[in-house]
Amino acid sequence: MYSIDLLVTVPVEHCFESYGIVFIIDGVKVLYSGDCRPSLFLEKIGQDADIYIHEATFSETEGQRA
Repeated sequence: MYSIDLLVTVPVEHCFESYGIVFIIDGVKVLYSGDCRPSLFLEKIGQDADIYIHEATFSETEGQRA
């Protein structure tokens, strides 16, 4: 069983009701961010994260942007 020590959701600028999340589970701090604009607040809350996951989706025609 895992123990969640912290769970914070942070509104981010993308589409309606988009959030980043920071959590600490068994001493490991994780920041997850979806495909959104940069967020200084999420960056501050997630500072010193052990794992940073950022999801981003591009179509085949946007390969150069990716």
